[in-house]
Amino acid sequence: MHNLTDTPIESNPYLLGYHRTHDVEEHANSYNHWDVRLDQLSSGKFEGEVISLQLDGMQMMRDRANQSISKNGASSPSSITFSLSLKGPDAFRCAGRRLDDVSHLIARSSQHPEIQAPKDSDVLYIDLDEAELAEALGRQRRKFRLEDLPKCYRRSQTGDPEGLAQLARGLLDSRMLGSPILNHAGLLNGVRDAVLLNVLDLLDADIDCPPLTPTARKRTVDRARAYAETPRDSPLSILELCNFVGASRRKLQYSFQEIVGINPVAYLRTIRLNAVHRALLQSAHPCSVQDIALSWGFLHLSRFAIDYAKLFGEKPSETVRRVRGCVDRNFAKTG
Repeated sequence: MHNLTDTPIESNPYLLGYHRTHDVEEHANSYNHWDVRLDQLSSGKFEGEVISLQLDGMQMMRDRANQSISKNGASSPSSITFSLSLKGPDAFRCAGRRLDDVSHLIARSSQHPEIQAPKDSDVLYIDLDEAELAEALGRQRRKFRLEDLPKCYRRSQTGDPEGLAQLARGLLDSRMLGSPILNHAGLLNGVRDAVLLNVLDLLDADIDCPPLTPTARKRTVDRARAYAETPRDSPLSILELCNFVGASRRKLQYSFQEIVGINPVAYLRTIRLNAVHRALLQSAHPCSVQDIALSWGFLHLSRFAIDYAKLFGEKPSETVRRVRGCVDRNFAKTG
């Protein structure tokens, strides 16, 4: 079990909450928007933590406990619950079946099965609005349909959940309390879209999808680039792009790699770097590079600075100093 700190419960516009617990009943009461019963199965003093993040139409929750527990319960009736162990393969039991490999579980909240977690577990739960999930599946022409979801649960042997796991580990952490990232709606909307896109990829990872023809790939890339280059006031996410062109992330990536030799994530990143560059050049007053970078969806500021300097040949701070120098000289001339 990771070291647990006595961080107080805090909240923000996106309802990030942290609870350190010392009793299994206290742990159950920390489940936000859940009606749940937890039973402690192994012997010993209970220690745990629950970290939850409420986004638009989505709740993410990280549950860590040092004792083995059994969970029965459900969240809102109109939601789909997605579950994933953040520790990789572990000896979980779902509806009485032992799961030793890396599996994700998905079920309608009203049909959520009993889950037995081992000692020192670290589990991610994501509650998604069923209507929005169904709409995204339809708009991206994915083969998986929610009506095909078995009554109890579904697990997949394929797909790569590590991207989602890394995102959850970084975001659902007590060190995020008070982070300036949580004050940027655009950035958290991007996080929300990234989570949803990862879930979509895992849903139909083991379903054979026919490849696009070269002509269709070229048409997909042309539509995506035209849409991405339309002026906007907030970052464009891959999810929004996939919904617009009507393709999964995998098909979009294959199309970009074949037609332009760059993946769509790198392409959008370049567009966002240009948006930050443009904002810095147009700012006649002292501004925060961090605020502008965060508003355009750059979560890792150190990597942003490296990518910015690589693309434009100067650091963001040097761009700001250069702009201020021009403003000061123009002011001196007119003064």
